[in-house]
Amino acid sequence: MKVFPVVSLVLTLTLSIQASADSSIYANDESASPISELNWLNQNFLEKQRKKANEITRSEFGSQFHGNLSDLSLLQRVVDEKVIKRDDTDSLQAIGVILGDVYASQYKSLEWKVYEDELGKSHAVCVKDTQECIFPITMLSRRLEAGLNPNVKIVYEKGLDLVKSHMPTLPFSDDPY
Repeated sequence: MKVFPVVSLVLTLTLSIQASADSSIYANDESASPISELNWLNQNFLEKQRKKANEITRSEFGSQFHGNLSDLSLLQRVVDEKVIKRDDTDSLQAIGVILGDVYASQYKSLEWKVYEDELGKSHAVCVKDTQECIFPITMLSRRLEAGLNPNVKIVYEKGLDLVKSHMPTLPFSDDPY
């Protein structure tokens, strides 16, 4: 009878699967950073979102975003005039990319990164050489989806307050850069 080889094979597979599972538990490096650089796909996604946001503002207002602090006023206009429907998550998140670009343009120590946790990967604006991040893509969209009418400048400032203490400062100053 050939039962022994089959039992042996099943036992071997079971033990190797268990050993593999055990080693994956111990192979998890706690010091591994959840933050990584943007790859081509990430950069392409952000660029498509920028284009989408600019298409919206060009068609509605005849204006576009410039990647600086003045964009907060245009974002506020998009919010106030309810140009984007509450259920259009993709477009709402596109204006969040613009908000993230404002952070990155105003502070050299802030940059777009990919943040990974147990829920998956997210685009984030992070303080260089730290794990301190904010998530501008959803900072406006979640509020708008909930039916709120956020003050964009206050949302921007609150996000900045979350990471400001982790940002380097200019010599002889308390101002982050």
